Amino acid sequence: MKRVAIAVVIIISLCASYAAIHLAMIDLGKDVVILHKKTGDGTTSVTRLWIVDAPEHSWLHHGWSDAAWIQHLQEEPVVTINRDGAEHQYLASRDPGSDPEIHRLLRDKYGLADRLVRFWWGTDTDTGFLTGETCKTVPIRLVRQ
Repeated sequence: MKRVAIAVVIIISLCASYAAIHLAMIDLGKDVVILHKKTGDGTTSVTRLWIVDAPEHSWLHHGWSDAAWIQHLQEEPVVTINRDGAEHQYLASRDPGSDPEIHRLLRDKYGLADRLVRFWWGTDTDTGFLTGETCKTVPIRLVRQ
């Protein structure tokens, strides 16, 4: 019984350590934004995310394709993002074809932090250690209004 308790404590400690490291790596990123998004039930959810930019638009790489806010983008395409102390509204749309470009931009911008996160969850071409699958997130194209 004592061995089982020790094993449980070790597993819980490893999970808590991973969660803390994951959150720290996200916050070490050079540009963390706060996304305000509508959920399926009409409430607003707030999430801290990385963002990458191209000359004509930006992208978020967040959420599984079945996430409620992504499913409701056609009905509620406007999202609010706090960036550099300012609040901006963007027209958001799913952009699955840009996945390889997004992964490249994330690697270039966030370096080691991105590599650690992608090690666990996968990239567009590599399987993740935790999932055993390639990345299932959906790139979201943002056009500033």
